[in-house]
Amino acid sequence: MDYDVESWVEEEARRGRGRRASHAPAPSAAPSPFGIAQSQPPATTSKIPGGDFGFAPPLPGAVPATPFTPGFGGGIGAFGKGADATPYATEAFLRRAPPTAKAAKIPSPDRSTMTAPAHTRMDDDDVLDDAHADHSPGDDARTAAAKDLETDDAPHERREEFAFADVLAAVRAGEVTAREAAGAFEEACWERSFELREESASCVHRTVKAAELARAADLLQAEAGTWSLVWFLLGDGAAIEADGAASEAAARAVIARRQAAGGDPASAIDSGVPNPAPTPIPLSARIRIAARDQSGDPVTFRLNRVVAWLEGTARAAMQRERAGLVPVPDEHAGTHVDDFASGECAWRETASALDASATTDGRGRNLCRQLDPDGPYRTSSALHPTNADGEDRLLRATWRLTRAGMVDAARELCVHVGQPWRAASLGGAAGFAPAPVGAAADDAFARSAAKPVADALERAEAEAEAGADPAATRAALVRATVDAARSAAAEREDEEAASECERGGGAAKRALWKWACAETARQTSAWANGNVASYSRFESALYGAFAGDLRWMLGACDGDWESSAWAHFRALLDARVDAVIDGRDPGTPGPVLVDDDDDGSGDGKRKLGDVSASDGVSGEADAVGAGLLAGLNQVATPRWPTPEALAAIPPTAEAILDALKPLGGDGEHRRAQGCLILGRTRELVVDNVLSWLFPGVDLATLDGDVDEASVHAALVDSPVRSPELLRFATHLLLFLRELLPDGGGLQPDGPLDRHLNAVVARFVLHLVQSKRYHLVPRYARHLRASLLVETYSRFLTRLAPASAELKARCLDEACAWIPREGDGGVRSIVVRALDDSREVVDARGVPDAPSLSRGPTHRERVLEWATLAGAELHPEAAVHACALIRQLCLQRSAAARLRGCDRPHLTLDPRDFVCGEERARRIVARLLPADLQANAAERGRPGAATELSDWAAYLAACAAVGAWRDLAAARDARAALDAEEGATADLNDLNDLNDSGGEGARLAAEAATAAIGAIVDLASPRLADSDGFYAPDVMDSFDPGVDGPGYWMDSPALVDAEEAAMETENRSPTVRLVAVALPDRSGGGGGGGDGGARGVERTDPHEVAAALAEALELRVGAIADPVVREAVRCHVEVTRGCVGDGARAEGAKGQVLVEVTADIDALNLPVAPGTPPAAIGAAYDAAAVAARDVVGRARREIALVTADAIKGDLPRIRAAGVRGLDPPPLDVQSADGSDPEMIRLVCRAVCWPSLLLEGVEIEADLGSGSSAVCELVADAGRGLHELFSRRELTWMLHLQRQGEVNAIAAGTRGRD
Repeated sequence: MDYDVESWVEEEARRGRGRRASHAPAPSAAPSPFGIAQSQPPATTSKIPGGDFGFAPPLPGAVPATPFTPGFGGGIGAFGKGADATPYATEAFLRRAPPTAKAAKIPSPDRSTMTAPAHTRMDDDDVLDDAHADHSPGDDARTAAAKDLETDDAPHERREEFAFADVLAAVRAGEVTAREAAGAFEEACWERSFELREESASCVHRTVKAAELARAADLLQAEAGTWSLVWFLLGDGAAIEADGAASEAAARAVIARRQAAGGDPASAIDSGVPNPAPTPIPLSARIRIAARDQSGDPVTFRLNRVVAWLEGTARAAMQRERAGLVPVPDEHAGTHVDDFASGECAWRETASALDASATTDGRGRNLCRQLDPDGPYRTSSALHPTNADGEDRLLRATWRLTRAGMVDAARELCVHVGQPWRAASLGGAAGFAPAPVGAAADDAFARSAAKPVADALERAEAEAEAGADPAATRAALVRATVDAARSAAAEREDEEAASECERGGGAAKRALWKWACAETARQTSAWANGNVASYSRFESALYGAFAGDLRWMLGACDGDWESSAWAHFRALLDARVDAVIDGRDPGTPGPVLVDDDDDGSGDGKRKLGDVSASDGVSGEADAVGAGLLAGLNQVATPRWPTPEALAAIPPTAEAILDALKPLGGDGEHRRAQGCLILGRTRELVVDNVLSWLFPGVDLATLDGDVDEASVHAALVDSPVRSPELLRFATHLLLFLRELLPDGGGLQPDGPLDRHLNAVVARFVLHLVQSKRYHLVPRYARHLRASLLVETYSRFLTRLAPASAELKARCLDEACAWIPREGDGGVRSIVVRALDDSREVVDARGVPDAPSLSRGPTHRERVLEWATLAGAELHPEAAVHACALIRQLCLQRSAAARLRGCDRPHLTLDPRDFVCGEERARRIVARLLPADLQANAAERGRPGAATELSDWAAYLAACAAVGAWRDLAAARDARAALDAEEGATADLNDLNDLNDSGGEGARLAAEAATAAIGAIVDLASPRLADSDGFYAPDVMDSFDPGVDGPGYWMDSPALVDAEEAAMETENRSPTVRLVAVALPDRSGGGGGGGDGGARGVERTDPHEVAAALAEALELRVGAIADPVVREAVRCHVEVTRGCVGDGARAEGAKGQVLVEVTADIDALNLPVAPGTPPAAIGAAYDAAAVAARDVVGRARREIALVTADAIKGDLPRIRAAGVRGLDPPPLDVQSADGSDPEMIRLVCRAVCWPSLLLEGVEIEADLGSGSSAVCELVADAGRGLHELFSRRELTWMLHLQRQGEVNAIAAGTRGRD
């Protein structure tokens, strides 16, 4: 600490209070982030007792950041004196710069970000419970799943993740730069570590828990050290250091140029006479510039940064002990500056003992009778025990201060305790010291005469950029130079320059002083071997540190890695700086220093008065050297550095780290720090980070060369060994990509990019598994586009059961961090999630996709993502809704299947009812936003919007049929009740019964008429000008003369441009179904007389698959068109089961995948689809028409075969011991095809016969003799009869005959 720092510290404190006055909170006690009550410091600028030597009084509860690392508490720093002094913000104190980085605060447990918001039900009561659901009646399965998904089970664990994410958000918002972020991360680690320490201390009766918390705190503290190193090497620490050196060099150059041009240093007048020998740069400035010259000597600059980091770590440890945040180790007890009284080490007790004629120290040693500084060593005697203990504490304290880079504070302490001679021996008299680094160098520069010139130069550059008058700018710069030359700092530098010109001054005198320090350290160490005093090793290490002699410094390091590392790096740094000052190679010993008695003619010898070219001054030798060396028992020639000292210093940083390995350099953070120091990014990533996070994993599976689904699966299967290391590695690699030149290989498409993606993706999965969903997009945005889509779509799939409120928040957060458009945009993510919810085959074409085992409810919940993502994603929502409704409505055949035409009453079996139709109705009527169709049509999906209208009309007709069925059932039940009660009722009661029965019949008749009207309307053609059918933007392109009229699910208006392009591709038409076989519960009584065979219930999926495969082959063999018949291929296999999500209970045993395709090559097309006309010429039109006709026939036959399989109307197969066996009907769980039109064909073939059969049944029940629905089916031009299977046509004829019978019985046919 410099001697005149007090004044500007107080000034800075006043300025700081003024800056914060407008928004400072009122003084009040408040809990700190780690649970200790803190109070606002009093507003006063008076000197606080105990604040000497660069320390402020400790504030209970404050957590210090590493000194020289910017703190974010808003004060002037831990080592400032004044009202705002606090253990935070130590760098801001020395640099006199306001902190710009945001505080990385650990959220309190009650923060809203700690746990996901409470679940809010959304239409849960409107979801129809499946009769075979996997939860008991009355339970809300969605609510239970949502609560489990939305609740963070451990909100208090790893809370530092929230603080790190906040820093990430601040960097993106521009509130914090990437260079500042490392300091914020460091502070977050320290805060959380102290929280854990406090929790560990409270677990007095839970030793295991206490040990776990202590280990977590240790890991966070180690991580804090690594973030501090990042700040010093790559963050603001490096930038500030380099900028300071460049600023001083530029200012010195301005001063030198003006003097060289004839300018008077202390006058604004320029003589105009060139000055060939301007005043040289002072030695202290040359040392400062050489120690941090990034462009001229990047190796030395990197050593500078490492030394600054290690000194800052030591200073932070001292400050935490002083603040009472950590217990003071026994070896450091009584070594803080506040522990020393004034004049405590002046040896007064020894003098008093001598005056009292004492001869021993009371411990069996002779009492020293010569009280000069060297007396105890020279006489091999001891001091009074009080003085000996004080000497031990003093040397330990000065060693720690020097180890922490606080050289001025160490000297001040020596003066304070009564040993000014020791302060002088430590370079205080001549101004010599080890090369300053970091904030110490900046502070020295700020007190130099060049600082005002540097400030003026900075202002001049800013004014020049703003277009100011160059003459005025130059005049201002000259004035600043003149003012600086008249300052007290300039006078001190002039005296320093004059001293260099004197005999024995300059670099040679400094070299001699360092040699003397080294000799003192050597002799003190030799005396220590005689057990003169226990503190000798600290004195030896202290002087060794000032000399830069590693041999003696290690004696006080006690095997500590950081202290030993500082000793090595400090010695190497000083050796390189000394070499620059002397103008020699760093590996060469210094010249021999001789006095006037030596003629100096020997090679490699240098007189004390001689000044090398690097000194910039000349002088004559004198006897100063001889005087300094007098009294020393020399064993070597004076020179610095000596060959022995150089040989003891490892020549490179790598050699130093190798030498430190036995001291514990194998931990994760030590290895990471080593890689950072050496600048080996690849070694850090590949050999360290990946081995921590993915032990035993083949790294090839994490490369982007394989499909992203495999990468995601490998990441999911990789257990998180340490969430703390995972978080650290994620942030480290992300910020190294920003801080290193060209990204250090971590940039997109760089050699290490795939590894960074693997680490970040695993952290994203960890956040998802931890239910910290609001943090997910902050990290997912850094993934490559393909992996981002893969990972985030799986995230949306996982949250499918969550409430709409949580989904909306997740989408808002995703849109805030991830672009909406592009390859890795929100649209691509949602579309991928929608596709994954339907597709049952993976990227390899194998039926093993995750959605294979998910029921229809899951697909509906995934659809909700698209409906909540805004109007921009409504086109995708419409397309997915159409695909989902197709799948759901294909269940209608299984739900409404009539079991046999020979039954007296054609009824439904309620156990076979699956609410696919009701689910589809809910999607159309409640889930889809009201403006979705309009937005979809406007944004390129008019076909999907039109298809939704078609499905809405179909579902309305089904609802009308359902209303009739309910009323007819009520009517029949009432009639049965009336028949039972009629036998005992009197005449009046009979009249009442007849009236009530007549009302029920009337309501049923009205519902029947409405249902028949809805069916007939649905089957009616739509023309281009039909209201509500075609979207406005497709009406102009629709030509009824060419395209024909539009019908339900059969119109060109349903085909979007993208879908039309799919139909022109040269690929085989295909339909793929995943279904569950329905059990046959007819119980016998079939029309074929073999009901016993049909009544066999087969539950083994493999038996069902075999029966289906055989029946499909028989059905394909019945195709009339030989070309199509030969081209159709069928494939049936058993896939894994489906449980929950609205799936049937039978699906748990296994599902059946049915694939029917027409081999495009086997169709022998005259021209392949998509062939350009130029390839064929004039015959193209005819060939294209013929090809379309063949493909159209194949598509139709595939749809009919698939529909028969769904209905259970495939040909009866033969089995051993059984006359005939009907393949079971299928309950469709998923339906997909080569293009959407293929599934629409299947829907027409399944839904039309089912709905029309119900219409015929309604006509029969009505008994009015009407046959409009039958006539509609029989219309050859309309062709609906072609969609009926043979059994369905039999049913329809039976129903029509039943209707005739009912009409005759009612008398309506006779009246006709």
